[in-house]
Amino acid sequence: MKILVGSFTTESNEKAPYITRINNYDIAFGDDLINVMEIKEAFEEKQIEIIPSIYANANSASVVEKETFEYIEKTMLDCVKKYIHEIDGIYLHLHGGSKVEGIGSGDHHLVMEIRKIVGPYLPIAVSCDPHGNLTKEYVESLQIIRSYRESPHVDAMDTRRQVAKMLC
Repeated sequence: MKILVGSFTTESNEKAPYITRINNYDIAFGDDLINVMEIKEAFEEKQIEIIPSIYANANSASVVEKETFEYIEKTMLDCVKKYIHEIDGIYLHLHGGSKVEGIGSGDHHLVMEIRKIVGPYLPIAVSCDPHGNLTKEYVESLQIIRSYRESPHVDAMDTRRQVAKMLC
């Protein structure tokens, strides 16, 4: 089995006096992505191959520049399209609280665009922050969604690994 993995993490504060641009993100691809997400063992236990897309983390930031989000989203969507006939599921780590210029929630937009490509049945699992914004449409487009339970988020890595295992 093969699972595509990726991450888009931005907690947008609309009152921040700047725009979040690509240079505000930690970006990782390939093995670097797999290592920084710390979910490798959960998939290896089940002998599942990981297909990395993009890891983009700006932590707490401001509204995301549309061009920046479009690059991150395009990179992930291109990977989904490339491996659509090989993947058995998708694991995403999303904050849930992003806001993108002219789009709104980047998290929701990304999931909806992925769903357009993969159809309604391919399993998508999301780990997220507990104060992300959820809508009925967003939640119903996923098979698994789980947030951290602790604040500060001392259970973040455990939650990511648990969601990965649930997807397996």
